[in-house]
Amino acid sequence: MTIPSLMRFIDHGSGGTPEVLQAAQTGVPVPAVGEVLVKVAYAGVNRPDCLQRSGRYPPPPGASPILGLEASGHVVALGEGVTQWKLGDALCGLANGGAYAEYVNIPAGQALPIPAGLSLLQAAALPENYFTVWTNVFQRGRLQMGETFLVHKLRTMRIDAEASGPQWSKVGGDSRVTFVGRFLRKFRIDEIPQLWNILRGEMSFVGPRPERPEFTEELAEQIPFFRERLLLRPGLTGWAQVCYPYGSSVDDARRKLEFDLYYIKHMSLSLDAFILLDTVKTVVRGGASERRGVRLAEFEDVHRRVSQEVLALRASRNVVSGLQPVLMD
Repeated sequence: MTIPSLMRFIDHGSGGTPEVLQAAQTGVPVPAVGEVLVKVAYAGVNRPDCLQRSGRYPPPPGASPILGLEASGHVVALGEGVTQWKLGDALCGLANGGAYAEYVNIPAGQALPIPAGLSLLQAAALPENYFTVWTNVFQRGRLQMGETFLVHKLRTMRIDAEASGPQWSKVGGDSRVTFVGRFLRKFRIDEIPQLWNILRGEMSFVGPRPERPEFTEELAEQIPFFRERLLLRPGLTGWAQVCYPYGSSVDDARRKLEFDLYYIKHMSLSLDAFILLDTVKTVVRGGASERRGVRLAEFEDVHRRVSQEVLALRASRNVVSGLQPVLMD
């Protein structure tokens, strides 16, 4: 493949509102030692990009002044010492800036193969999430793939509640729950023994709630990306628990997964503190409001529709052919 000497990119000038963005031309970068040159198919849009565009986040020394940290596409050139990639390979990766362009250099160690079942469009939203979670969970937290553990709870159901096999809890009145069990469940008292799991390092205070292995296998077959919630150590409480009421179906599990994935993307000390404080309110009120879950769903539907309209509008302007954004926030 012949690589041109010039390429188009999105220039943000000295920064400002989104209106400062415009197409411009510059030279195609040359891959340095340990880098691959990628012809960009899609570029991710995330918070650092927006801050840099506004002029509040200058690129660090040595980074490209062009916006964009995430991209997907095909390898068109190899830097010295790169052996794990070859010309034509499809990949996604975390760049040191420069992804809002037709070509970008990506360090070979920060590139990933496109996961089976994902398109280039979907893969462009993956790198920052992947490397953030990998560092925090596997390098620092030392979580092992397929790890299981015993979750301690107070019994709230009859002893023969699952005599015919594992069953979903029923919302709005489960005949298997004892009189005392209903009180324990309403105010989450049955979860208190899991503090022992936290002391043992098997759980954290905040994170996706642990799920029984048999239900995990069933839900993973029906809900895309359900296993992604296993990337984090499970929590005593979570974003889904304070935003959505008790669930008893696959559709409920799908909605809760959306909250879990949001938490994985945006996890921070401040968000954990908010969830813990909101958990206290949820416990005192006897559970997350069903209306709250509905209102959140309505808001997200509107947000998704508006995002699609914005993407369609940008595509109709055809500012830079072949370079399309993936909204992350």
